[in-house]
Amino acid sequence: MNGHKENIVRKTAPLLRMRHVPGIIAFVAVLVIGPLLVVWKQVYITEVSMKQTALADSLKVLSKERPGSGCG
Repeated sequence: MNGHKENIVRKTAPLLRMRHVPGIIAFVAVLVIGPLLVVWKQVYITEVSMKQTALADSLKVLSKERPGSGCG
């Protein structure tokens, strides 16, 4: 009778480990996605800053070309 219980425990042991798989996958996803989001945010901020600088330069050029701008 004792041998029968050991067989049941052996058969259910992998199921116990499978319960942890979604949690492990979520943890790994957070470890991978978190830094990627931080880098993406920084790249986005840099791109927007570069576009803003380009637009500001264009505005300066256009304001100098405009007659009667009073800049000189």
